[in-house]
Amino acid sequence: MMIFSPRRGAALAVAALLLLPLRHATADTVQPRLLPTRDVDVTYEVVQNGHALPQRIRWSAAARLLRVDPPIPGMFVVVDYDRKHMSLVREPEHAVLDMTAPDSVMTGLQNRLDTTTRGSDETVAGLPCTNWRTTDPANKPASACITQDGVLLQVRSQDRVVLKATSVRFAPQDAALFRIPDGFTRVPADNPPVAGAR
Repeated sequence: MMIFSPRRGAALAVAALLLLPLRHATADTVQPRLLPTRDVDVTYEVVQNGHALPQRIRWSAAARLLRVDPPIPGMFVVVDYDRKHMSLVREPEHAVLDMTAPDSVMTGLQNRLDTTTRGSDETVAGLPCTNWRTTDPANKPASACITQDGVLLQVRSQDRVVLKATSVRFAPQDAALFRIPDGFTRVPADNPPVAGAR
């Protein structure tokens, strides 16, 4: 039986969207480039409750697809940037939870990016990046270190590093990484199975 936790699903949705580039910076505004210009494979450490957890993202520039592999065995998230669609895939259950990327999360991030100011330059995972000062979801001071070609390398919240790239590899990404495996059962987000259901 497949069991999806709505709370876990929401947390993963937020995690995916936090790494999802939302729009291009325009020539007349001072903003970071938010859309990676080429395919990239990034491994991060995400700090949660004092523990560093691995998280990996793959980005296909041509297809504008994002894959997030969170620190949960057998689960990954695929976000279709153009369609604003998200799929949470559970490999052990051969199941996928389909949903629309939440507008409220996207709007909130976009509003914070409207108020970014440029900070210092830094080197993370061997690559130069620029810190852009903004606020986190709780409206507390935060910064994101982003390369010139749009790759997020580090996030600080209230002067604490909460996400940091440990490796970055620029290389073509296999289209199969972003496909839902054949034979998986699709479940709508508004009616996921729960524990104990028959």
